[in-house]
Amino acid sequence: MGPPRFRQLRVKPDPVSLVDDLVRPYSHRLALYYSLNTEEKNMFLPGWQPYTNDTADIPFELANAFLYTTQESMNGSQYWGSQATYSGGGYIANLGNEMLNALALVDLLESSGWIDHYTRAIFLEFNVWNANTNLFNLFVLSLEFPPPGGFYYWNTVESVNLYRYSGPSGVMNLLAEIFVTLYILILTILTIVDIVKEKGSYWRSSWNILKVISLSLFYASLGCYVMRSLWTMR
Repeated sequence: MGPPRFRQLRVKPDPVSLVDDLVRPYSHRLALYYSLNTEEKNMFLPGWQPYTNDTADIPFELANAFLYTTQESMNGSQYWGSQATYSGGGYIANLGNEMLNALALVDLLESSGWIDHYTRAIFLEFNVWNANTNLFNLFVLSLEFPPPGGFYYWNTVESVNLYRYSGPSGVMNLLAEIFVTLYILILTILTIVDIVKEKGSYWRSSWNILKVISLSLFYASLGCYVMRSLWTMR
């Protein structure tokens, strides 16, 4: 379901003004721990060279891998890793749908030094659909690189059923949800009538309070369900 992609998050170089004179000649090798404040967001050319408009001879996907993409433009969200909380944006390398093209892009990224000592996290993100269970699965495989060296690996898998009403079981789901909705609507009308009739005395019963809380939770769940349905249709 869509091509896989690499997403990199990196940090800015440590300010030279904070570096001792003894190590100032090697300050280009120093790097910070990742945070939303130290995240690098500038645009670069391959090799992390300063950006210019002269990109005509650079392969399109390689050039894009050195351009920062914001979390908002990707409709992304933050990720909680073992070392930090990471932004949903970053430097994106789309691998495409062809294996040979993906391998060629990986070779270009390696030769261009896409991963270096300022890299703090690499995410491999892709979606798959299981036709047997009708589930969409989002896989995120990540490597975190702390400044002292080494790496930490972790992964997440999120599954969601976006098409609830497909197949025989989907019809049963639809009928059940219609029945429950009608029942809740009738219960809501009866509750409103009781509140109007009994006024303040209605709230003296703990069972009545629990009933109102249950109805409120149902309508909150209904709102989330409607939002998910609208998102699925997009």
